[in-house]
Amino acid sequence: MKFCFVSEVFPHRKGEKLVIPGGGEAHAFFLSRELVKRGHGVKMVTGRWRGTPEHEVIDGIEFIRYGSYSPWFDEPIAVSLKNMAVNTVSCVRALNRILKAKKPDFLVTPMSFAFPRVFVLARAHKIPLIAEVHDVYEIPLYLHHYRRDYGPLVYPGLFYVWLYNNLPRYADLVETVSVQNIEPMVRSYGIARERIFVTGNGIEIEKYKYSKEKQQTIAVLGRLVSYKRVDMAIEIFRRVKEKVPDVKLVIVGDGPDRRRLMELAKDKGIKFRGFVAEQEKLRVLQRAKVLLSCSEFEGFGIVPIEALACGAFPVVSDIPAHREVVGKRGFLFRDASEATREICNLLSEEEKRRKLAEKGREYVEATYTWPKVCDRFIQMVEKFDKG
Repeated sequence: MKFCFVSEVFPHRKGEKLVIPGGGEAHAFFLSRELVKRGHGVKMVTGRWRGTPEHEVIDGIEFIRYGSYSPWFDEPIAVSLKNMAVNTVSCVRALNRILKAKKPDFLVTPMSFAFPRVFVLARAHKIPLIAEVHDVYEIPLYLHHYRRDYGPLVYPGLFYVWLYNNLPRYADLVETVSVQNIEPMVRSYGIARERIFVTGNGIEIEKYKYSKEKQQTIAVLGRLVSYKRVDMAIEIFRRVKEKVPDVKLVIVGDGPDRRRLMELAKDKGIKFRGFVAEQEKLRVLQRAKVLLSCSEFEGFGIVPIEALACGAFPVVSDIPAHREVVGKRGFLFRDASEATREICNLLSEEEKRRKLAEKGREYVEATYTWPKVCDRFIQMVEKFDKG
C-alpha cells in the first residue's frame, strides 16, 4: 500500500542528528519507518524548516517540504501569520501535484493546521483520510494547564484547540494512541465510535537497553510546565531524602516553569539537566532506580514506558494515561505521602525493585514496540479496505 502523511512539521536532519519536534511527529515518523520496512510506500509532506532541503529520503521515507516553517512565537506575530498563509497555499499546491501524479491509498494527518487542506484534497481526489489524534485537549483543561505558564499568549491557541478536537469527525478513520481518548471524542465531538482505532505508542526497543547498573537516583523527565507538577516531585524528594539521605533527584527537561522550580529546589541537592540529547536521556533512565511523574494530565504515558524498558521503576500519579500504560508494572499514587512511602521501600529493598523492573521490561517488549504499533495500524487499514 501507499501512504501519504501530511503535517505542518515532521522530523528533519540537523547535521547528523534527527530532530523530532514532538510526540505526534515521533509517532508518525516511527510508524512510517516500520511501514517502509514491510514494503509499503510512504511520503511525508511537511513545512520546510530553515536550512532543510525541499526533497530528501530519510530511512526510506520520501520527504517533500513546502513553504517556510518556524514555531509560533519564535517570530513576530505578523511573520507567523504570513508564514501560515504562504504555507497554506504551498501545501495545497505541493500535495495536489503529488496526488495527481501518483494517488496514494490513504492520506494520513496528525492533527494540525494542515488538516483542512488535506480534507479538501482527500475529498477532491476521493482518497480515504486517516486522522491521528495524540490527545484530546478540551478548552477548559487547556486554559487550566497553560495560562500560568504562557499568560496572554495562551489565548491565540484556543482556535487551534477547537480545530484539533472538532476536525477528526470529518476523517474516514481516526487513529488514536490511547483508550482514554475514545469517550471524549464520541461524547464531546460527535465522532462515530466504530471509526476510532487505538494503536498505542511505541519505542525503539533496541535503543532502550535494560540496565542493572543503578545509582541511588530518582529521575523526572518532561516539559517543565505547571500541569506536570514538578514542584510536587521536589516535595516528594525532600521527604524521601529525610529517610534515605544518599538519594539524588535528576530533572531532565525545559520549559516556562524552570526558573520557579530551580528557586524552589535551591539547596536540596537537585540537579537540573535541561533539554538533553536522546542518548543522554537514555543514560539518565539506565542509571535511575525510580522514575517519578506527578503529572495531572497526559495524552499517553510514553516516559513510564521508556523507564520500564531501561529498568527504572515508575512511581506515577494515578491518572488515566498512567493507569493504561503502567497498570501493575508501576506504582500509582494519589498523594505525596503514598509516593514517598513507595519510593523509600523501593530504595531500601533492592531485590524487590530489581524483580519488578525485569517484569516491566518484558511487558514493554511484548506491547509497546513500533512493530506492535504497526501491526495494529495495518489491521485497522485492512479492515477499512474490506468494509
